[in-house]
Amino acid sequence: MIESVWYWFKSNRLHLIFWTIYIMYEAGLTGIFAGRFGKAENYIVHYALNISLFYFHYWMMKKFASKHLYLLFFLLLILLEIAIYIPFLATLNHLFTDYNQSSIRTFFGINHKFIASATYRSIFFIIVSTGYWFLRQYLNERKKAEEIEQDRLQQIVKKETAEKNLLLAQNAHLRAQVNPHFLFNVLTFIHRRIRKSDKIAGEVVISLTSLMRYAIETSQNTEMVLLSEEISQVYDLVNILRVLKGDEFNIEIKVDHNISEIKLIPLLLLTVTENMYKHGDLSDVNNCGVLTIYQSNNTLTIESKNLICEKKKSLTLKTGLKNLRERIRDFYGTRAEIESLEHEGMFHLTISIPVRKSKA
Repeated sequence: MIESVWYWFKSNRLHLIFWTIYIMYEAGLTGIFAGRFGKAENYIVHYALNISLFYFHYWMMKKFASKHLYLLFFLLLILLEIAIYIPFLATLNHLFTDYNQSSIRTFFGINHKFIASATYRSIFFIIVSTGYWFLRQYLNERKKAEEIEQDRLQQIVKKETAEKNLLLAQNAHLRAQVNPHFLFNVLTFIHRRIRKSDKIAGEVVISLTSLMRYAIETSQNTEMVLLSEEISQVYDLVNILRVLKGDEFNIEIKVDHNISEIKLIPLLLLTVTENMYKHGDLSDVNNCGVLTIYQSNNTLTIESKNLICEKKKSLTLKTGLKNLRERIRDFYGTRAEIESLEHEGMFHLTISIPVRKSKA
């Protein structure tokens, strides 16, 4: 309760300060010129009514401003407010003050002098309220204009940034046309030289060439790839790691049938497989890592499970899964889910994405 009252005072402090200053100024000035001050209840009744009229008129102007009947509405509203204000003021005076008391000739002290005074007083506060409404309208319109201008400037900055990034991407693409081509030629040459003398090394070179070509080509404006292509590259990566690690690398891949035509963002499976190798323990042949890919209704699910490596293999930033989460969020939004947990020495990762099949 106290917090609510404090919040109200804080939100309306400017209004409270304004009315306090106004009442002290007007009441003080009137009392000095008249040579005497009225009773407290007189001030309370009159200012409570006048301030209420101020906010009521502002509220009516704000409520019906969208009707575009400013002049007609304004005149009718003023007449209605004056018609209500006069008898209301007379009643409050009769009940709570010693002004305008009833007499034989008047009802609640209402006469020509009282009507003229009340009309002047009500019109004064109506004019002030109208000015306040126009001021608020002006400030709101200026704020909207500033927001529009700010949005326009932000759009200009975004456009210039996008154009700059496009230019950088185009330059990078031109450089990439040379470097990968040279690299693949070298790898092909190495494969030709060693395939007869060392068959295993030749297969590693072929897998590495395929893997690197896929990674580079899919990074050039490729939005989605076939699941079959991604799985093929996972097998290339697994073949390389099995040659390099031997018995220390044990992983099983389970893939549902008839899902090869599904499309997904590139390098998703490769990132998951690489994460299992970098941060997991795949040395136990009886408790190998498992990568499972299956479809349920309109959802493709990718699950990985592996032992948690107790020893720190090498210095790493561990940004693979973080970047993958961001890529999935940016592309699929809330339609996709990625969950990970550690349980009884095992690391579990589950990715669920909506199915997209390739067009025939």
